This record gives sequence, C-alpha cells and structure tokens, in this order.
Amino acid sequence: MNLRTAKQNKEIWSLVGRLGKEIGENQGDDQSAEERMREMVEKHSGQRSTRLLTPLEAARVICDLEIEIEWGTLRDMKDPQGEPTGPQLWVIKRLFKELGMDTPERRKGFCRRVICKPWPTDRTEANKIYEGLKAMWMRRFKHKAFDMILELEACGTLTDWEWEFLQDAKRQIEKRETLKSAGTLHKLLEIYGKRSHEKILSA
Repeated sequence: MNLRTAKQNKEIWSLVGRLGKEIGENQGDDQSAEERMREMVEKHSGQRSTRLLTPLEAARVICDLEIEIEWGTLRDMKDPQGEPTGPQLWVIKRLFKELGMDTPERRKGFCRRVICKPWPTDRTEANKIYEGLKAMWMRRFKHKAFDMILELEACGTLTDWEWEFLQDAKRQIEKRETLKSAGTLHKLLEIYGKRSHEKILSA
C-alpha cells in the first residue's frame, strides 16, 4: 500500500502547530488542534492514524487544515468579534469585483442592506457579507466555477492536494449547487489566479 510521504507528514504536523496557535490551546480551548486533525484524518480515511494515510488522503487533510487555519471554521470560533481576517476581506473584495459592484457606493449599499453598516468591522459581519455575495456569485457564475476547475485540471501542473481539492469542490457544486465554505471559494480563486499567472509567464 502506498502511504503518505515524509514531507506530507511534516507538513501536517506543522499545520497542527499553527492551528493550535489559532485556536488558543494555551487558553483552555476544549478542542485541541491534534484532535481536530484526527477528525479530518478519520473523515478522509476511516481511521485516525496519520501513518496509514495514502498520499491523496494526506493531501485532503492538508487542504482541510489550511482552510481551517485561514478561516477559523472550528465549531467554536476563537474570536468572532475580532477584526475581519485578510482572507475574508480578500475574497469579499474579489466577489464584489466579479459581481460588478466595483464602486464604493455599490459596496456600501450592499453592506448596509446586509449588516446595516457601510463595511464589516468584525468576522461575524464579514461572514454575513461573504454568504450574501457567495449566493449571488454561485447563482450567476456556477458554470464559471466549473470552467475554472476544468481549466485547472487540464493545466498539468497541480500538486496532489490541489487536484484533490478541485475534485472535492466539484462534488460540492454538483451536490449542493454551492461551495460549503468561504475558505473553499477562496482557495479555488487563489489557485486559479496563481496558475493563470504562471501560464502568462510561461507564454
């Protein structure tokens, strides 16, 4: 049986360390980063040992850990009233641009309709703005998400975890007609932007 690489194992435990800092383990959080990782391992492989992961299963765990770190998608968010994170603001601005709401007036108008403020000031408000924009984007551009995935699949330069991430995103759209989290859409747009830039440079 082909098992995960030493490099993947090192990356998993490095991400577990980062996740521990994100959720504030030293402050008595009731769910440790390692336990959260074990849940991800079980979800993707049916068992809880990182030693028994295949390369593709390890890639899925790595992807889940990265998204969890960026978006704080734990059942108990560390600081929902904290300032919006960089990834949150990045994807919100990207969605505004994709939807043609590229003037300050239109952005403020949308935010006032959703949160009664001209711009989100904490993570909870940012998530509400994101969910509204995501719903609009998926209704209008569901086909575009598929096109992005198909184009990326054909590029031939994806890492194992990027490939598995794209397959999972495709399944989410087919099953739910949307993506399950802000982190998933953020990663899709991020990978697409990165590979598009590489394509331009190599032309």
